[in-house]
Order: sequence, then structure tokens, then C-alpha cells
Amino acid sequence: MISRRKFLKSTATASLIGGLPWYGHSLGFNNAGNSLEERITDRLKHSLTSSVILREIQLYHFESLLLLKVLDDSGAEGITVCNARMQNLVSLFKNMVVPFFVGKDAREVAHLVNGVHRVKSNYKYAGMPFWNCVGSLEVAIWDLLGNLGEISVNQFLGHSLRTEVPIYLSSLTRSNSAEEETQNIIKYQESTGAKAVKLKVGGRLKNTTWDKERTRKFIPMVRKTMGDDFTIYADANGSYSVDEAKEVVRFLEDYGIEILEEPCYWQDYKSNTTVKKALTKMKLAGGEQDSSYHQFRAICEDNVYDILQPDVYYNGGIVRTLKIAHLASTLRKGFAPHSPKADPLFAPYSQLATVAPVLTGFQEYPLRGTEKQKSWFGPKIIPENGLLGLLNGNGLGIRYDDGLWAKSKKV
Repeated sequence: MISRRKFLKSTATASLIGGLPWYGHSLGFNNAGNSLEERITDRLKHSLTSSVILREIQLYHFESLLLLKVLDDSGAEGITVCNARMQNLVSLFKNMVVPFFVGKDAREVAHLVNGVHRVKSNYKYAGMPFWNCVGSLEVAIWDLLGNLGEISVNQFLGHSLRTEVPIYLSSLTRSNSAEEETQNIIKYQESTGAKAVKLKVGGRLKNTTWDKERTRKFIPMVRKTMGDDFTIYADANGSYSVDEAKEVVRFLEDYGIEILEEPCYWQDYKSNTTVKKALTKMKLAGGEQDSSYHQFRAICEDNVYDILQPDVYYNGGIVRTLKIAHLASTLRKGFAPHSPKADPLFAPYSQLATVAPVLTGFQEYPLRGTEKQKSWFGPKIIPENGLLGLLNGNGLGIRYDDGLWAKSKKV
């Protein structure tokens, strides 16, 4: 078990997590004047003086992936790899999202994202599936705009505040035994230099006897193996009732766990708030599945979480997620987007992280991320000495092998 003296020393400064700034500051967002969407649109139209009319929006199957390509009237293109959720959302995407965007000026993307929500009663479908479709398209449009402007997307979004982020290894499985997963953490910590890890506790929306025993073995094993100075976060994925969560909280705090994600079901804000009140050292985080600015504002005002964790795709894209970052800064909450990616899906997070007014603690990197680097895209997304460089090439900063399109099939 972590020594009390070392743990108290590590938590003596309430404004730090993992030795990193807890709160940032908003650069101009709260000044009197235009909304964030209007400011971004003004920047786009100042840089791209002619209309950028969206002509074609097309999904492609490539290997086990869905790719999304958008083209304007000149033939310029923007690309994103879609996340795994999109495999089940193709009809929603093609029937409810795409028709609204075709023929529109891509420079209005910050407003178009809000507009598609309002047409033909689309708001009745609002939730992660709908916003994941919109977010995927928004991300591809940003790639198009950055390529046309020959600049990185983040230059349209605000001031660059950072060029790299410190990472934590995100242990994404509960199926391995405590011993197996601890060995994996040792292996990938040595290759990445990461100074932090996030462990899965509970059973994901359940907490069987096996899950309980694994958690009780896993946490002290990783702490003993990695040492007192190694930062550990935990993710429950809604595994617990309030009473179970309170018991687990005491156990986790004894071992110096710094952040706990969603101990109770993610929409059960009352229960998560109750658990938060039981914390004495840890911070509570959540928001991965949330996709409404209004909901995030309520989460902040009701003090449900200390740290907001929206996913760029699930939340409807880069601009909608940047608004959550500004909200977090304004209301003095932490901000650490959900992004367990080491492939082109990392790109929109990277553009957001460059300009986010607050970025809290270590940032997510998949445990086996160094093995996910394929030959058909670049640059490689591999950390060094625990730091991961943010992308700064044109568009989203990812380049694709032209040959992959010959191997792809239109959806």
C-alpha cells in the first residue's frame, strides 16, 4: 500500500493532478462579442475568401474500417476514419445528416452542425448515435478546410497553447487477469515512457464476484509493481451501486488512485453526485457518452464531476467539444477528452488539444497503441518519454496512402 506520507505529499497542492495544471484559462471566449461559432466562421472566411461548396460525401469500406471522404466543387478533399460505432449508423448518417450538408458552404461548418439538428425534426434523434454521425462529417470537413487553407485545423480554432501532451496508458480490457494485465502495463510503460495508467475496475455495468476479486487484486498489484510515484486513474464504466461505489472509493483512495470515472451508470447523475461527496482525495470524472452542451452545463452547475470527458466524435465534432472545454474553463472544471486512439481517429482530438483553454492531467493513449501503426497512414502516433506530440500538418495532420482507395469499396 502507498505510504501515507508520500501520498499526502503528492496531493498537497489541490490544483495539481499528476503534477500537471488542474485549471487553465479561456483566451477571449468570455469577452463581449461574437459566439465561438461566429469567431471561427470569421476566421475561415478571412482565410478562405471563396465559397467551399460541399459536392460529395461518401463512405468507404477499407479492411474492417469505414472511411469518410468529402469533396468540394474544386475536387479538394477531406478525410476521416470513422469510429467503430459508425458501422451500425450508416442509414442514420446517409438519410438524416448527409442531405443537409450537400450543397452548403463548408466555411459555415460551425453553424451547419447546429443547423442539421433542427431540420426535419432531427432533434428527436438527438443523442450519441446522431451526434456521432454529425461529428464524423464535421471532422472530415475540417480536414478539407485545412487542406484548402494549407494550414493545420487548430489555426482556425484559436491560439496554440501546447504542442505535446503527457500520456497515461489506457488499459481497455477487463478480460485479462490482474497478473496478465500488470505484465502488459510493465511492457508498454517501458516502450512509451508513460508515467501514468488508467485501470478498469468493476465489470462494466455489472460487478460480479469475479469482477470484485479482480479489482481487489489488480489495484494493489499495479501500485506495488509501478511504485508510489506512478500515477494511477481508474474507470468503473458504471459498474456500481452507490453503496458499492462508496466502498470501492475508500479502497481506491487507500492506494492513491487520483481519478475515478463514472462509478455509477453514466446517466444516473444523482448517484454519481452522491459518490462524489464521499471522495476525500480522488477526483470524479465523466461525460464520455454525453452529447449535449446543456447537459454538460447542468453537470457543472450540479457539481456532478470534477473533470469533463467528452469524446470528439460522440459529442458532434471539434467545435461542439471545444465549447465544452471553454465551459469547463469558465466554471473551473477539469477537461480531459475521451480519446483511446493511436490511429487517424487521434487527429481531431489532437487539433482540439492544441487550443483547448484547459487540459487536465495525463491524456489517454491505448495500452497497445504502439502496435496500431499501419503503413497506409502517417505520421506515426507514438509517444516518447511519456509525451505524445500533437499533429500540426495541413488539415487534420494525417496523410493517407493513395493506394488505399483502390482497395476500398463505396458504401
